[in-house]
Amino acid sequence: MSLPGREITIARYHPRTVVPLGLWPVPPFTFKVYGLSDQGRALGGDDVAEAQALIAARVADIEVAPGQEYPGFVIVHMGGEGMTLASHWWVEGCILCQDLLRLPYHGEDPIAGIRPHVVGCIWELALINHERTVWQKTMMPVTDDLGTPDVETYLQSWFDETSV
Repeated sequence: MSLPGREITIARYHPRTVVPLGLWPVPPFTFKVYGLSDQGRALGGDDVAEAQALIAARVADIEVAPGQEYPGFVIVHMGGEGMTLASHWWVEGCILCQDLLRLPYHGEDPIAGIRPHVVGCIWELALINHERTVWQKTMMPVTDDLGTPDVETYLQSWFDETSV
């Protein structure tokens, strides 16, 4: 659907299911993993296993600082046209890095040319915002009397709704 007289594609919003899939240690990364599914698309065990293997292979080549750990999160999104694997990890205490892989179900990715510039879809952004807020609260105390960064609390603070 597009807007009358404009070449802007619009889509209808339908809630999508969110399921926490646990922690995936891929040293030096530790990812909280979320499954996100479009209506009628189930996230099966084979999909999760494929996602885990692909993500481990993709982050293996990322240059990291010796001895540094990288907590973050992954969104395994079974969307309407394909599966998206969005891996995110924190560096320098406040910078979110991302690796995005799109696996179309059939044929070509309709936005392949702009894929390197994609941040996330409307549903993924809800999870990204949650993770940003949790990172700020658990890892970036405003003052010294608010405690020290707590990576374990960050890694155990999940999005607590069942849909976005």
